[in-house]
Amino acid sequence: MDLKMKLDKKSLIQIVILIVLVAGGAGAYLMQQDGGLDFISGLFESEPATIRAPATDKKPPSGPAAPSAAKPGAAEIPATPAKGQIRGKPFVVENGYIESGVLILRLGKDATADLEVKVMLPGTSWETPAGKKYKVTETGGAGIPQVMLAWKEDGQNTPSEQKFTDKYTMVLEFGQEKDRKLPGKIQLNLPDETKSNVAGTFEADIRGFRIVDGKPDLSADSVDTLQYLALRELLKDDPNKSLEVISFRDGRYAQPSSLGKNMTGSIEVEYRVGQGSSTVQQFKFEKDAGAWKVVRAQRKKPAG
Repeated sequence: MDLKMKLDKKSLIQIVILIVLVAGGAGAYLMQQDGGLDFISGLFESEPATIRAPATDKKPPSGPAAPSAAKPGAAEIPATPAKGQIRGKPFVVENGYIESGVLILRLGKDATADLEVKVMLPGTSWETPAGKKYKVTETGGAGIPQVMLAWKEDGQNTPSEQKFTDKYTMVLEFGQEKDRKLPGKIQLNLPDETKSNVAGTFEADIRGFRIVDGKPDLSADSVDTLQYLALRELLKDDPNKSLEVISFRDGRYAQPSSLGKNMTGSIEVEYRVGQGSSTVQQFKFEKDAGAWKVVRAQRKKPAG
């Protein structure tokens, strides 16, 4: 998949930043320059740089949310912690977070949870939906969130999933971000055989790489952040070069092993420039003063 972006020559003093988000099946290209983030207005005037990324089953970007009105006379959302029932089982939100444009509400504290509600929000996956409201009647369509249930039956290791794109009702409202947390409230009624429902308030952690006020949030502990920094490093000497990303490998980050040390991370990138042969570089990262940065880059021989 190719994506071309035009770089304003007047801002060559700034580093053109491009990133491919491939984790979790999501894909996006980001660019940041002195004027901020802009994919639409065509402000860039010179010949484009080209990035090619490996094909992924990515969530296609959707337009701005255009939710339909809620049903007249809909009940107020309870001002109590969100709860309900999912597939006939009691459901209480014990863990919530937002990452890559998806709100996840779980019964349980981690990924081993037996019950989970996912709301795939419209818009760009690197934005935080602070202050946004979504009201959905039974009609689906463009700009409407999609909902997915995930659950485990007794003795089941891999969760089952059921997706809803219409015939459900939902009111979802987000407050303002504070300390990387986003408060919200939800009233959701689904058309599955048990009429699964959730209503009440929640608090979602904000995770993953994102753009804030047109700039990358380099404080985010995420492999996507490491991908972003690695590509920025590769492009810093020549923002206009054509870079083909073959793969990202072994992306990881970890807490320090002793007090007083910083978090560290690493990732390998296999790439080629133009029609040249492939190159592998391993990048080492450190989180210093609350922000991730590249501390070392080393070339390696491509596998095989």
